[in-house]
Amino acid sequence: MAFTSLAERDPIMVDLAKQVAAKLTGTCESGPEVIIDRYFEAQAGAEDNPSFLHEFDRIIFCCTVCEYWFDQNQNANPGYDHDNPWMCRECKRDE
Repeated sequence: MAFTSLAERDPIMVDLAKQVAAKLTGTCESGPEVIIDRYFEAQAGAEDNPSFLHEFDRIIFCCTVCEYWFDQNQNANPGYDHDNPWMCRECKRDE
């Protein structure tokens, strides 16, 4: 789902995405659903919400090599596709 304006995003889901991303950054947890289940039980299933997903992907990514979570500003390959997977700068340097 594409958003044409910020107003279309659910502010509760956007805030939740920021909180989940903050807890995941620097860890190798398996994904947002683990953090939501552990810390935000009332929001179970949020990882499938378009507003959550859009904001989450905007601010954080999981390196396909080391499998740690990083802020997008550490992404050596922004614009994920199968030929150019998301990778942290350290793994890209070691490639």
